[in-house]
Amino acid sequence: MQLLLRAFLAIYLAHLLTDFVFQTHRLVEQKRRGHSAAYCFTGSFTISRVIITGFVLRGSILSLRTHLVIAGLTLVHLLIDLAKIQLAKKYPVCDGSWAYVSDQLLHFLTVGLAAWRLSLPCRSANSAL
Repeated sequence: MQLLLRAFLAIYLAHLLTDFVFQTHRLVEQKRRGHSAAYCFTGSFTISRVIITGFVLRGSILSLRTHLVIAGLTLVHLLIDLAKIQLAKKYPVCDGSWAYVSDQLLHFLTVGLAAWRLSLPCRSANSAL
């Protein structure tokens, strides 16, 4: 349980930093306008999550599983953001507090899923037999 909590806090800290500290208002506006270059910033999500998780969970920075889980989480994060932007364009009235809370709740849940995945014990090829 402690490993799960540590993994969750590490990944969620990286999420908070990249979503609220490093992401500028200009970048958010570029995403809303559909500028694909603004989504290149998503790579910083991956890098910050790997670095912070590597500090918190010893040895995880060298683990392929960590990199795959974080890459998957980054892809899901990008898809959630794209869906939110598309829904806001289609239904402008929905671009308010409900959209924001829903977006953050989905991010929270996916971070929890990724943390759970990282906290599972590694199985070797021999133990599957």
